[in-house]
Amino acid sequence: MGMNTASKGYYIQSLSSGKFMRSTVVVVPATLPPLLPQLPEPEADDYAPSLVVVVVVVVVVVVVVVVVVVVVVVVVVVVVVVVVVVVEVVVVVVVVVVVVVVVVVVVVVVVVVVVVVVVVEVVVVVVAAAAAVVVVVEVVVVVVEVVEVVKEVVVIAVVVVAVEKRV
Repeated sequence: MGMNTASKGYYIQSLSSGKFMRSTVVVVPATLPPLLPQLPEPEADDYAPSLVVVVVVVVVVVVVVVVVVVVVVVVVVVVVVVVVVVVEVVVVVVVVVVVVVVVVVVVVVVVVVVVVVVVVEVVVVVVAAAAAVVVVVEVVVVVVEVVEVVKEVVVIAVVVVAVEKRV
């Protein structure tokens, strides 16, 4: 077998057939390789952690658990405080709105009552003034009629006096 250096890539040319083939390496060893020496198996105590390592791991786990519990408690307390503050603010706002609405309604009712009372008093005064004008006009008419009657009586008296003087 030989290699063709003119082709791209690596091919092997068969000397018997002259054909080019992709290279495949097959190794058939004549003898088995010597066995590697066996390493000693570790004993169970070799894998056992020391007491210091166990204590450190336990302390770290306890510290982590305590920190997580403290963080959770702080978060819960903060959330509860925020919720309580928000609820109190909402209650205060609602109370203020209700008070403002009640005050506005009371003011509007008082203003309407005052306006109605004033209008009624003005109407009463106008009606009374109109009645007074009517009374004054009637008094003037009566006075005019009385003056007319007095005039007629005077005229009759003058006529009677004139007639008596002639007679």
